[in-house]
Amino acid sequence: MHATQQTPSNATQAQQPQAAAQKGARQPYSIELFLAYHRLAGDLQNENVPRGGAEASAARAAGNHPEVLALQELFGNNAALRRLFSLAVENLQLHAHREAIFFADKLVTLTDGHPLLVYLLGETYFANGDYKKVHSLFARYKVLNRNANFQVLAARALLRNKQYEQCLSVLDLPLEETTIFARLEATAHFLRGQCYESNENKAFAIQCYTDCLRKEPTHVEAFSRLVDSYLISGPEREQLLAALNFPSEDLWLKKYYAARVRDADVVPEPPGARPPLSSRRPANQATQMAEEKPIGTAIGDSSTVRADNLFETLSSRNNLDILCIKAKHAYARYDIDRAYELCLRAIREDPLCFEVIPIYCCCLLELNYLGELYYCAHNLVENYSGHPLPWFAVGAVSYTHLTLPTIYSV
Repeated sequence: MHATQQTPSNATQAQQPQAAAQKGARQPYSIELFLAYHRLAGDLQNENVPRGGAEASAARAAGNHPEVLALQELFGNNAALRRLFSLAVENLQLHAHREAIFFADKLVTLTDGHPLLVYLLGETYFANGDYKKVHSLFARYKVLNRNANFQVLAARALLRNKQYEQCLSVLDLPLEETTIFARLEATAHFLRGQCYESNENKAFAIQCYTDCLRKEPTHVEAFSRLVDSYLISGPEREQLLAALNFPSEDLWLKKYYAARVRDADVVPEPPGARPPLSSRRPANQATQMAEEKPIGTAIGDSSTVRADNLFETLSSRNNLDILCIKAKHAYARYDIDRAYELCLRAIREDPLCFEVIPIYCCCLLELNYLGELYYCAHNLVENYSGHPLPWFAVGAVSYTHLTLPTIYSV
């Protein structure tokens, strides 16, 4: 057990009361969202923020925030500062992170550490992988707990740096501005969950991931952590799915989650029900069948895509995530030929689709396609030796009693 063990949800609720209960509280806003819209707009004029939708409303609320209004006035009266901002965000968009850091740093100096520009500099540090600098910068300017934007970015940086206890400490800081954008609050729960999971505190990790999904059902990564890591049982998955409140435009995601839950709970057929290898399709025939079905070669009619048929449309157009689910379903039913064919179709679209490669290796092992399995393992080790997945493939090859070159010795 670790030092930071207070109940995460209670701590969060105590430190971040609901905006509705606060008389005269400001509307919540997201700095990331505001800056993203204005990068696309090319300036800091609030009229250019796109109209309509919850995110646009949040962006307009950000435009009325005193900090943002002060920055607009500052840039409106000083062309040199406006030019520096333009260079900083342009380089950040182009992934020229060191260039973006250079110009953002000058902006922070010239504006005596304006909070939004300190955040922008922190964002450039994060993009460049300077995770420790993000926390140090925010601590130096005393903005770690200014609002949820600073808190979440600093926590993300500490998590990337594997400073789990310090990450939890930052997330537990009481915020000066207690209104919060829903997505940011969900992200804070998710970051807590990652810290607790890394500290092997399974119970708190489950609670945090669940709180994240209850706050924001579209947080797919939190759902993946619960399901893919088998943190919760089959009945608990069903209960979680039933408890999530999806808006009408996101109901397709509920179908996707349901497919993932069913996938995790399908029981394979017993060994006695397996068809003999002699009855299975030869590798070259299965490969030919997969290649005859084009994937993503034609642009479909997007006018037919609606919220109520989005999942079905993705399935019919062979979306990679859906193909992976189908392959896992087929393998769990011990329909190895079908699973192998689906894996091939996914790998044709993305040769490094890590989600499907474990099923692909298992299919190759079952079908006794050892040459193809060896090639897969060799290619993965050559390109991704630091990732655990290549060594799963190597283990599958070793299982066949092939003698591997010494380069594959772990």
